[in-house]
Amino acid sequence: MSGDLDAFQKRLEGHFASLAAIRAERGLPVFAFEHGLNTDELSDVSKLLKAALQTRYRLATHWLVWVIYATEQGYDYDGDEYWHTFERRMPFWDRSWRPALRNWFGKFRKSYGGVLPVGRWANFFSIIAWPITHALLPKDLQWQLARALYGLRYQLVSRLDQSASDVGRYVARMARGGSSRFDNFLEQEELVGRIVLGLLDHRTAGEDSAILPQTLERIVGDLEETRNARQWLHDTRKAVEVARMRGVARNLGGGAAADASSTSKHDERRLSIRPLLLLRRTAPDEWTPTIELPSLQPVADLSPVKRRSKGTPDRRRRGTPFSDNMMLVC
Repeated sequence: MSGDLDAFQKRLEGHFASLAAIRAERGLPVFAFEHGLNTDELSDVSKLLKAALQTRYRLATHWLVWVIYATEQGYDYDGDEYWHTFERRMPFWDRSWRPALRNWFGKFRKSYGGVLPVGRWANFFSIIAWPITHALLPKDLQWQLARALYGLRYQLVSRLDQSASDVGRYVARMARGGSSRFDNFLEQEELVGRIVLGLLDHRTAGEDSAILPQTLERIVGDLEETRNARQWLHDTRKAVEVARMRGVARNLGGGAAADASSTSKHDERRLSIRPLLLLRRTAPDEWTPTIELPSLQPVADLSPVKRRSKGTPDRRRRGTPFSDNMMLVC
């Protein structure tokens, strides 16, 4: 029995060492959920750990296996009670071992460049924040993120070339109607941005992506099991694909800054400042009409004078950026 756990520990060490080397070159973190084990192997791990706990067993020998098991419980977390479910599934677990689990996640971070939980929620729940954060997108948050992205699908088009932090910050600022746990999740802007880019931007689907393709495929597969979430994600991806084909991202101000001296280029640019009347799905059986007032950034880009007249304070430094669309709920 111990020999089987030894094999899993060794395999996981090699896997994460290779993944960490690739990510380090790009300055990207590693998530424990990117373990690469399939459903049958995860079931074997659970059985092996349960059996091991019934013997005189030193848990630290297989610390990485425990990190993966705890992360899987984080992926199934429903926002109610993490430890109750954990201990029910692992009946011989002693609650006095909880701090050791936090230390093992810290070891994972140090050894493999693992992501660090951040935000008020992570500070308050200093142990369970680790497995839940390393689970990337727990199941109870998947439909909420899909709904948020659906509502922001047109605005996101021009932001997919931005950094993960910028994308996550925008989604956190604009997402509406989620649970308090979803709001806590949005505080981790870097993490949110990486997930959004992974879900929507096909350029991140390669082997050197910010999220292991096998892991992303699993998240999408679970997300698509919920009908509304599947439709929301499908429609959002479709909007992104169509917009990329039409070059909307560049026309909305996502490209290079305008050259004030190139009048002909300015004349060729088509401004998109017409308000949009949309229906946003706010619940499985509820729709809310909204009016989106588009960004004035294209207008400002036509002339440095319009961006900032001499002697006039810079509006963006006072918290009213030209680049943000406005939305009115009817």
